[in-house]
Amino acid sequence: MGSEKKGNIEDLRKEYGINKIIPPQFEHAALLALSHYPELKNIYVEFLITKKALFPYSSRPRVTDIFSDPEKRRYQIIIAAQSKVLEKILLNNLPFKAQVGILGHELAHTALYLRQHANGLLKTGLFYFLPSFRERFEKDTDRAAIAHGLGKELLEYSTYIRTIEGLLKNNPWMDKYYLRPDEITRSMTSLNQVNR
Repeated sequence: MGSEKKGNIEDLRKEYGINKIIPPQFEHAALLALSHYPELKNIYVEFLITKKALFPYSSRPRVTDIFSDPEKRRYQIIIAAQSKVLEKILLNNLPFKAQVGILGHELAHTALYLRQHANGLLKTGLFYFLPSFRERFEKDTDRAAIAHGLGKELLEYSTYIRTIEGLLKNNPWMDKYYLRPDEITRSMTSLNQVNR
């Protein structure tokens, strides 16, 4: 199922909106991304818009829930509302299909955290800023989103941000830490998803 199958928002809300808090302007994209993650169907996930954020998008359990049972934690997808450097890739500036792709990437993080106990979460948080760990972690997350059927949407996001003049010149970390369009296509091909 891809974002081209928009689906009735009421049906999506009933099936995938359980225990979810989603800003109205991103509800359709978020529900479509969530529809690819059956393991998150009943998990509490809040899509939280914030003015101040280190990254345009991030995923994490609520700090107070780190030591809770993974299925009882409350998870957050953080969406930045402002960025001096990355304004053009904020969620409200992306095409719909690219929105689904990047939210799908963040939900792949959430699905991973659902499989981790506190020590795994702490290790991820501790090592995330080491370049070699972050590169493997983010690229594996892209691959997980692709494995969940979001390859076309992630490809849309990855391709779109590379059309923004000067973005990669000023932000070389995009190519370092995330799959490039050709890598996404290869990953989709290996999973026989290209023509879906």
